[in-house]
Amino acid sequence: MNGIKSWQWLIIAAGLFMTLICIVFAAFLTIQNINQSVANRGEVVVQAAAPNNSSQPTGIKPTKTPFLPIRFPTSISLLFHPTPTPVPTLQEPILPPQNEHDPALDFPPESFMIEGVPSNPQWFTLDCEARTAVDWAAFFGTSIDENEFLGRIPHSDNPDIGFVGRYDGVQGQLPPNSYGVHADPVANLLNEFGVSARSGKGFSWDDIRAEIASSRPVIAWVIYNTVPGNPIQYQDSDGNITTVAYYEHTVIVYGYTPNTVYIADNGRYYERTLQVFLASWSALNNMAIMAGN
Repeated sequence: MNGIKSWQWLIIAAGLFMTLICIVFAAFLTIQNINQSVANRGEVVVQAAAPNNSSQPTGIKPTKTPFLPIRFPTSISLLFHPTPTPVPTLQEPILPPQNEHDPALDFPPESFMIEGVPSNPQWFTLDCEARTAVDWAAFFGTSIDENEFLGRIPHSDNPDIGFVGRYDGVQGQLPPNSYGVHADPVANLLNEFGVSARSGKGFSWDDIRAEIASSRPVIAWVIYNTVPGNPIQYQDSDGNITTVAYYEHTVIVYGYTPNTVYIADNGRYYERTLQVFLASWSALNNMAIMAGN
């Protein structure tokens, strides 16, 4: 230190003093700038909040907000919100279109009765087919004389072709003795009188039910008094074979229930169980005459 002169120490001290002054002055300017910036922010906020017609004197400024150091969080917590799992919405199952109820499915009904079916006593022992046919035609509005109808039935030793024997013959015999006539010749003659009729064998009980449910009575070939009978094979003079039965007879069926059949027969009205009627009707192969061609 002996090498440094006093005047040199003065220069060093002056330099340090000037440096200190510069640092203090710079700090002062920095503080002033910060305060001015904060004051400007405070004025903007106040002006934005004040109404346009404020009566505040223009010479008064709001108090400056003191400088506050900026605080930084010591730790940052991240909040994680998991995406919620969507809950499936319950929906009504889509059903296939339902067909509207078809009234035809209810046909024929379980029970049906036709009103006003005529039934008159036959004139001869074996003319039940003619009497039944005339009564049946009368139901459909056609009046036929029984004697005229009986006289126009063809004759044959085969009942499928014509009347076998005499109208007043003994009841309960088989061809070639006096017997009667089957459905085809009777239906043909009804059509000649203008009454639409169709005949046949092998009809079903459902066929009869459908006719009756359509308000059309049916002529059925049964055993006399509608009781069970036995079919018998018969061969005519030409070699044709057909089925006959003792006490062949005809009735008009005009009503039914699930277990009962309603019958018009030779001036009488009575009923038979379905089982008994079917046994009587089957003896001659479910033969019948129905309306229509």
